[in-house]
Amino acid sequence: MFDDALVIAILQIIAIDIILGGDNAIIIALACRNLPQRQKRLGILWGTAGAIILRVILVFFASTLLTIPSLKLIGGLCCYGSASSFWPRKMNSKKGRSSSPAA
Repeated sequence: MFDDALVIAILQIIAIDIILGGDNAIIIALACRNLPQRQKRLGILWGTAGAIILRVILVFFASTLLTIPSLKLIGGLCCYGSASSFWPRKMNSKKGRSSSPAA
């Protein structure tokens, strides 16, 4: 069903994602800081387990989606379109005013 290269790539992505997931620890700690000691331990345990399991499922889903032909191109074009909306609009060169009407 899966070749060895795909399995290795998925495992690498999962490992990197877990290593870089330090922000989850901060959020879980903030959510559990005011709980009693027993509930705090359970909250940290279930929060960490849930975050890791959800990440593994989402990475598997994303890597499966990336096997669809042309999906990377479509995603890249969507990212380009979204990023281009942040570029400044061209200013009107007459009298140094912007192209929008004055309020």
